[in-house]
Formats: sequence, structure tokens, C-alpha cells
Amino acid sequence: MNVIYMVNGDKVTKIDLGKFKSIKKRTSFKVDRQILKNMNNKNVGISLNSKKAYIVIEGEEIYIKYFKFPKVSESKLYELINNELNYLYRNESFVFNYKKIKQSINTIEVIVFYFRSEELNLIDKFVEDKQLKAVRLIQMCVLNYYKKLIKEKDYFIVFKYNFHNYIMCVRNNNIYANEVYDMLQDKEYNKMKNFIVSNCEKGSLTNKIYIIGKCIKDTNIIKFLQEYGQINFLKDIDLNKISKIIV
Repeated sequence: MNVIYMVNGDKVTKIDLGKFKSIKKRTSFKVDRQILKNMNNKNVGISLNSKKAYIVIEGEEIYIKYFKFPKVSESKLYELINNELNYLYRNESFVFNYKKIKQSINTIEVIVFYFRSEELNLIDKFVEDKQLKAVRLIQMCVLNYYKKLIKEKDYFIVFKYNFHNYIMCVRNNNIYANEVYDMLQDKEYNKMKNFIVSNCEKGSLTNKIYIIGKCIKDTNIIKFLQEYGQINFLKDIDLNKISKIIV
């Protein structure tokens, strides 16, 4: 049975998937260090009996770096990226993914997406017990789903999930920049404004801003965004559909 753990700080939502990867059951609970020592305890809510566990991290900003390496095998490329990140972030844990963006006879260029978080303690436990299938970030899951509905390769996308607002600048179908913030701590949308100003040319008719669901209700913010691009509204996130992207 496939199981998804949506991790947001110390809050975890366990999603059991049934037939056709549809959501069968949801259970929410908190995680602390003691829980990590008792992962197979049924009262805890986290079980390592399933060999198909997926972890989705919420509320974390995606870090992005570009690297250029000599052309090597896939396994060697992974090792080179891992070594570079280890050099940059000594004594820190991280999870990364990468995408090849340009190749020549002798070199290869990659874009690397990674994050560093305390939630890696939970991930490490799954890895240790060989039960983890994949780690995903909520931004990537949402983006991969809505890419099917968006024709442009360059755009901004804004969405809300649980207690966080997310905004991404997408260029050539890759995340170029992103921002994550707690809605309760930024009710004036200052972080969103700063992000748009930093990454968007004012008055450009080519700018597309996609807003998912009702994540922005303030009409003044809508008017502000309209100064920077054409706004398009998309239907709200359907977790049943997103779960098929996760698994």
C-alpha cells in the first residue's frame, strides 16, 4: 500500500492511498524526537511496515544552483553534485534533485534543486530502515501538475497550502526563484510584493501570473499584481490529483 507523509514542521499528515492511487484515509499528528525512536509503534501514526512510503515536505524554500561539469556517467554526475553541496554546506543535511539543461561533447550543465531542513531527521529514519520511495517538495508536486494546464514556459505561479503561501518564478519550465512564507506573519503580502518586484519587469505584457484557487482575497494585492503582468486564475489544488503526481 502506498503511503504519503505530508510533513510541515512537527505536524504530519499521513495519507493512505487506495485503488487507483485515490485517497483512502487521512490521519494527522505531531512528531517529536521520541516518536523517531518508536517509528513502528501503532499509537504513533508512523509505520515502517509499508515499503512504499513517500514524504512530501511543506513550508520549505527550494534552493537552486547551476553547475557545469565534465561529461560523466549518471552515477558519477550524482556524486559530483553531492560533493559540491557537501563542500558548500559542511555538517548539514540536505536532499537534492537535478535536471540536465545543456550538454556538449565534453561538458554538461545541470540545474540543482535542494533543501535543508530539520525534517531530514524523519527522512533519515526512513532511509535507515530502507522504506523510503521518494522525497518531494510540495512546490514541485504542484508545479508538475499545473504545467499541464499552462501553455507558457515563463510565468509566475502563486498558491496556498495549509498555513503557507508559495510563489514561484518559472523560466523555461524550471523554477528560477521561489518564496515561502507564513500567512499569519505576513498579512500585508510584503514578501510577495518584494518577490514580484525583484523578479518581474513592471509593465511587461509578456508576464503571466497564475493564481491557484482563492489564495489571494485582497483586491489591493490583485491590483498590484496587475501592474506587473496578466493575471490568470486556476482551479484550487485537488489533493487526489496531486497524489498521483507524488506517487
